[in-house]
Amino acid sequence: MTACPSQSSLRYVLSATLLVALLWHPGARAHRDHGVWTEVLWAETHFEITHQLHLADALPLLEALDANAAIDSLEGQALIALHVAETFSLEAESAKGSIETIGAEIDDDFLFIYQEWYGQKPSGEPGFSLTALDLIYGATRATIHYQVDGRNDLLHLNPGAPEAHSSSTSSHRAR
Repeated sequence: MTACPSQSSLRYVLSATLLVALLWHPGARAHRDHGVWTEVLWAETHFEITHQLHLADALPLLEALDANAAIDSLEGQALIALHVAETFSLEAESAKGSIETIGAEIDDDFLFIYQEWYGQKPSGEPGFSLTALDLIYGATRATIHYQVDGRNDLLHLNPGAPEAHSSSTSSHRAR
């Protein structure tokens, strides 16, 4: 007669197997990168700029700016919007302009910050800089989606690098 494994032993083996399978899955090792996504869209006479921060990044940023402010308060959102305004730049050799911060709002898991850039439409690709999250994480990445005329570029800013972007993909470039 063969010995039958006990129910507790069987439960232990199944639990261990399930745990190993879950940890082996690539999604279990996934990590959300810290960064800001920015849309820059030419709208007839100016650029409309929208910065998107995940709330998981916006909360520690706000705490670093003012530990007493709440993210869902006008004051908290204004503090972050002002910080982003101080750490974002759009510079074009062919055109001078100025950036105005319009406002901020929370939608789902993100904080959106709205700005407008008034000036001549640049003839070439502007240089961008965005270091808003560097205050809490050190050098972080930023992604700029730049649209003007037929251009539709995705620019990846290098953390801590002096150059404006590291790569560009374009679905269509007008020449």
